[in-house]
Amino acid sequence: MKSNYYIVLLLLIWTFQSCSLLRIESAQEPLTKRQLNSRLLTQQFIADATDRVEAAADSIIDSEANKAIEKNAYLWKLKALTAYREVGFQTMPQLALLDSWEISIAIDNFMQTNKAKTMFGKWQDYVSKVSHANTLEIERYARSLLEKGEYEDLRILVYNYAGENPINELTFQHTSIRDAYLAAQNIPDSNAVQTVGTLSEVMNNFSNRLVYTSESTGKQLQWNAELILREQGVDSVSLQKAFENMDRSLDRLVTTAETTPELLDQSVKDFRADMYVLFRGLHYDIESSKEFFSEERASIDTIIERERIAIDSFIMRERKALTKETNILAERVVDNTMDHIKDIITSVLFYLLLFFIIILFLPFALGYYTGKIFQKNKKLKQGESD
Repeated sequence: MKSNYYIVLLLLIWTFQSCSLLRIESAQEPLTKRQLNSRLLTQQFIADATDRVEAAADSIIDSEANKAIEKNAYLWKLKALTAYREVGFQTMPQLALLDSWEISIAIDNFMQTNKAKTMFGKWQDYVSKVSHANTLEIERYARSLLEKGEYEDLRILVYNYAGENPINELTFQHTSIRDAYLAAQNIPDSNAVQTVGTLSEVMNNFSNRLVYTSESTGKQLQWNAELILREQGVDSVSLQKAFENMDRSLDRLVTTAETTPELLDQSVKDFRADMYVLFRGLHYDIESSKEFFSEERASIDTIIERERIAIDSFIMRERKALTKETNILAERVVDNTMDHIKDIITSVLFYLLLFFIIILFLPFALGYYTGKIFQKNKKLKQGESD
């Protein structure tokens, strides 16, 4: 019984040694060269476009006396910065490019409307030229990244989508082109994200997003504070005058306290009124900053949640593919093992049969032929004696 066990064990060891080594490796799939270029150029466009809008809005603010137009210029650069930041740092580089392209077209179309003319007055042509320059730049990037036929097809898709989903306010509310793109390419949603790139590529993209977000958040905080002060009728000149009035009130308070104490109450009231104007503006500024940070935190939470869902979907799909591949490999190993065992058993039976033939029939055959030779020699001897 033990001998049979050892024989089977030796056969299995020999079988596995005869098979090729199996190795299952699930490496992170890097982004293609075009995907990396698309990601880098899109992020470069986002930075250039927002800088272009910021410079144009600042020139309007510095030159315009109309408060409503000043406010709209502030809103233009604030909302453009937020909108471009949301579309430019997506998981799929192709979608980041298409969404940036589509929102540039939608903003360009809006700036040519009569509603934009009422918002910017004589500056509408200038604002429209800046928006159109952004559209031309992202189209130049898209043309350099895509094949000619693919570029023409996506250009039609992007322009149609921008026409079907126009922007009507300076809030620049945007709906992603993702679903329309996947439908046009016949790509199932579950297979949309093929890879998020290697760990170094993911961390580099996250680092770029973090740097851009921190810089843009500082700008937005400053612009919101300036906008609130302008809405309250307080600019740098007015603020300086408020401080000068406060200094004069303090000097008058000290002089009154020293010379005519009976007028101290009236001076205190005047000083309180001056201080109220200053601190009311500061109060509005602080409240606006709190609301802004709350919105930014919610936006960051949304981005992180979207990235997590995309990564989970990718990992789940890779896990299913790896499980399927493992099952196939296991079946192949079993089939190869059984084939080897079958061949070995056949060989063993053949050699056993040959062994029994040699052991059983060879002595008989030797005896038979030896006897015949002996009888023949005996007959020859008898014949000679006769």
